[in-house]
Amino acid sequence: MSTRTLTEADGDAEITLMPGDTLNIALAENPTTGYRWSVEPSDPSILEAVPAAYEAAGAAAGAGGRRSFSFRAIAPGQTRLSLILQRPWEGAPSARKRFAVTLTVRDGS
Repeated sequence: MSTRTLTEADGDAEITLMPGDTLNIALAENPTTGYRWSVEPSDPSILEAVPAAYEAAGAAAGAGGRRSFSFRAIAPGQTRLSLILQRPWEGAPSARKRFAVTLTVRDGS
């Protein structure tokens, strides 16, 4: 089992994982602006989400940081994993950025 970490620079990549592998995605975010990254639905039979975490870049009020998402490959198949930076109460029209990758989970046997 391996772990792979992606950043905004990896957007639109095609990633191959094996069952049991972990994929981490770390994206810049400043929740004080109201904009937050959220995961758009992907195939839960292929990829299992682990709770997201936020790490502030500093102690100053209003400082940004990084939102980290983790996913575990659980079964062979292909799915598109998409995240959107938006104000949750405004929905899609408030989208500032999008991040997406195509994931292929290969059979490990």
